[in-house]
Amino acid sequence: MKQFWISFLFFQAMALPSSFAQLKLADIFSSRMVIQQQTQLNVWGWATPGSTVQITCSWSKSVLSVADGSGKWQTGVQTPKASLIPVQISVISGADGILLTDVLVGEVWLCSSQSNMEWSVADSTARMGKDPKTSMLNRNNQLHAVSYVS
Repeated sequence: MKQFWISFLFFQAMALPSSFAQLKLADIFSSRMVIQQQTQLNVWGWATPGSTVQITCSWSKSVLSVADGSGKWQTGVQTPKASLIPVQISVISGADGILLTDVLVGEVWLCSSQSNMEWSVADSTARMGKDPKTSMLNRNNQLHAVSYVS
């Protein structure tokens, strides 16, 4: 029933003319994103100055934040363990609402480097005589069979 009301409020907010919409999330947040498991997720954006922003995640209780004089707000939510089941994040302020769907929780790795980032796993395993689709390297650079969830 709770999800019904969240969805109802979201769709009611979407029916308002977009020129009146004051609620905005930072561009890094979107549907179909992956968030890091078991950590504090910082969520921020902009709303009408002085307004209350409610962030509701399908895995936890709601968290409130208040937009400052320039309209910026920020808060944090604790993320759950990794799962293959998509979750939702709802952000509501007054009559405005944003619903992020198909959000996955897991490991997020950021890689940066120079030319060696062009080296693919396929190149590594092919040179060792293994199929890159069915094997991967562990910490000791030993190949192990892996199975993929489809």
